[in-house]
Amino acid sequence: MFLGKGKKVMGAVDAHCSLVLDCHRQFCAFLEEYLSDGETPEAIRLAQEVDGLEGAADRKRRELFGLFREGLLLAQTRSEIIRLVEMTDDIANRAQDVSRRLLLEHVKFPQELRPHLAQIAHLTQQQLEILIRSIDALFNHYEALFRQPSPLEEIKEYEGRVDKEELLCAKILFDKELSLAEKLHAKDFISQIADISDQIEDIADAMQVMVVFRKV
Repeated sequence: MFLGKGKKVMGAVDAHCSLVLDCHRQFCAFLEEYLSDGETPEAIRLAQEVDGLEGAADRKRRELFGLFREGLLLAQTRSEIIRLVEMTDDIANRAQDVSRRLLLEHVKFPQELRPHLAQIAHLTQQQLEILIRSIDALFNHYEALFRQPSPLEEIKEYEGRVDKEELLCAKILFDKELSLAEKLHAKDFISQIADISDQIEDIADAMQVMVVFRKV
């Protein structure tokens, strides 16, 4: 638990996590719209929402790091927070990059792929929600991370489910009568969308090490 100025830091961490979560939620909405109807005004609006939330997360991250110049919290705790915030911020960066590039590059996905891509985004959102709760637990009641099933292990299970959907997408894609260039173009974006789940798993791996140090 944190007291005094430490609460201010953790409040900023919570706010940053909420912005990243909202950013990816809007990314899911954008992707659903894009997959359904292409580059509609609504898809463009949702991509702009993703941009705005990514920018807000960046500002909150800088504000948080500014608080550390006041010497708040122990060095080990500061180090953990900085690492987690940087890694979590990358989720918003990836969502922004994919949404921007889909609109710029006019990517076309075969109809059969679309429900699987939407499922990847949906699973990743659920995985991210578990991660955000786990980050809160790490700094406030880390014993919750030892319950069974462990939320950090749940995150890994979600990543496995995303991997299966990604492989299915690749199989469907390369069975289609498309040019190799079209297949590789679509495959690049499938990988980028699925890579967000890999990033969440990497954060969970880092947290498991932090949990071990707290338990010793």
